[in-house]
Parts: sequence; C-alpha cells; structure tokens
Amino acid sequence: MADESEKTVEILPTVGADGDTDNAVEAVNQAVADLEDLLASYKQKLKISNLVFWHSAQGGKDIYQLQVPAKTKVPANWAKQGGTAVSQSGNSQL
Repeated sequence: MADESEKTVEILPTVGADGDTDNAVEAVNQAVADLEDLLASYKQKLKISNLVFWHSAQGGKDIYQLQVPAKTKVPANWAKQGGTAVSQSGNSQL
C-alpha cells in the first residue's frame, strides 16, 4: 500500500484558461478521431470486426500499429511485425 508521499495528483486543464493548451487538446482529440475513422475503414475493408490499434511509446516515439490475425490477407505495403500480428508501415495515414 502506498503511503501519502507516493500518491499522485491529476491536474486537468480548464477549457478557455490557456489558448495553447486548448489548441493542444483539440489537436489530440482530432488525431484520436482520425485514428478511429481509419480503424473503422480498415475493419470494413478487411472484414475484421475485432481489428485494433496497438500503441507503444518507445523513447520519444509513439508507434501505432494495427493488430490483425496472422492469417489475414493484407495490402502489399504492410509489413509483418511479430509472430502473431501484422502492422502497417510506411503509410502516412498512421
């Protein structure tokens, strides 16, 4: 059990208090919406309802990959990453 000195506090920005923060929050929300739209598009194209994004933060990079069953036929410009997943690489949409 954590003692009082180990607890963390979450600080949430107040909308309208800082223009730069508001712009950053809006940009993040737009990026998430774009990823969700892209995911829905690939679910329909590949006919896979359980298609998901996998996210990894490595160093200063945020890496997003699509996880699909290993036996799924995917576009030629996708590269396999790992033994059970296929991810898209080199596509400006991700």
